[in-house]
Amino acid sequence: MWDGYAGDNKDNPASSLWGNKETHIYELGPDPRTQTSAEDLTLLGLADTTFDWTFSADWIENDEVDMSSKTTLQNYLEWVKAHFSGTKTILQFSNHGAGPRSILANDDRYGRRAMCWDEGSGGTGFLKTKDVSDVLAAVDLKNGSKIDLIIEDVCLGSTIEEAYQYKDYAKYFIGSPNTVPGFGLDYDIFIPSMKSGASVLTISKDILKSYKASYALSNAEWAQILNEYNSYPVFSGSLDAKGISLVYERANGLTLADLSYVGTVKQKLDELAGALYELKDKTISSADSGGLIEGNFLEIVRDYIIRPGNPIYYQGSYTWLYDIGAIIDGLEPFVDDENIVAWMAANSSKSMFQWVYAISDLKDAMSNAIAASWRDGYQKPSYDTTVSKYSTNAWIGTSIHNNYYGLSICGGTVETSVSGQTVTLLEEKYPDFYGSELQFGKDCKNWDNLLKLWFPAD
Repeated sequence: MWDGYAGDNKDNPASSLWGNKETHIYELGPDPRTQTSAEDLTLLGLADTTFDWTFSADWIENDEVDMSSKTTLQNYLEWVKAHFSGTKTILQFSNHGAGPRSILANDDRYGRRAMCWDEGSGGTGFLKTKDVSDVLAAVDLKNGSKIDLIIEDVCLGSTIEEAYQYKDYAKYFIGSPNTVPGFGLDYDIFIPSMKSGASVLTISKDILKSYKASYALSNAEWAQILNEYNSYPVFSGSLDAKGISLVYERANGLTLADLSYVGTVKQKLDELAGALYELKDKTISSADSGGLIEGNFLEIVRDYIIRPGNPIYYQGSYTWLYDIGAIIDGLEPFVDDENIVAWMAANSSKSMFQWVYAISDLKDAMSNAIAASWRDGYQKPSYDTTVSKYSTNAWIGTSIHNNYYGLSICGGTVETSVSGQTVTLLEEKYPDFYGSELQFGKDCKNWDNLLKLWFPAD
């Protein structure tokens, strides 16, 4: 379903750059272009054999629907189910995304997840994650079977909260943990790849490979970024190629998640978070840690794994997002040190070995859940399993655990103070929607408890 629009708002529309600006349902014919340069917009067009089904959808009134509406999504999927059948089903969203966010108005359509704004309907409404899962449950597109793939060509989609919400309705999920640059996915690769006999995994990995080819920065561009960051007092020239690859918050990336494993990720993360929560209000001394750390233990852990500036993080519109793989790597030094892990065991219900296994089990679960992922980097990718299951030509990856990066998780809220051209980051707060709206927040109660502990509301 197409809904083209270009303009400042609904009172000031402009001619669309992307075809007809009204709502249409198209059955696409072959691409009529002899060239496929995304830079030449005059080449965009529809084949003569493309069939316009809009006449058959009586819910499209006055050639326009609200694409941010849950009702529109349900009407469309019910229409698809009534008119088409296939051995493979892909549901794809393409628009803006802003990550998990708070309520903006006293209306249940607002809040908690932001994607698919509709400027033609005012530009204020958007879909939330629960809208999508509710519609998938109601429509039952494949009569009791899961659809094959959900694609979010929107910013900040690749979160464990998003994947978990879809796990009962789809087999795979593609999203970007960061903002999506340029023209988004390469539809010149994506659409022709959907041929009879093509596997969903092959189609999905081709999408990731073309994304990597389109949006990997050159080494010259990375060198400029490295020089800029090393000029900041916080780094003072300490960053190398690997360091800048992992801390550069605007590095492009894309993830293919196997949704059959995200339930296990939730379980293992909840168990680990519960064990950590047992250590609240506990203070570790320099003597207990062999001189490595001292102070409130969970505050030290928080600052190692879930603060802006730590590898690998992203700024959402409302909350900071942190790669779960980076969180795992940030926790491992605590259990690798025999003094610290002995103190952790003495102050909790877990033994030293159980602490080690708790982190290893989460890493195993994430390795299974990440079917393929790529994030850009200087000289080589931060991580890359688009070609092989082993990310050996990347900064992160081994032959045992290589692909546990690519899904992020909510941290504290983004709090800022603006004075003229200066933006100052303030202390994060607890995202109050987390344990009540998102299913992952409801089910992973111990992570929710840690967020409340780490980021007080007041």
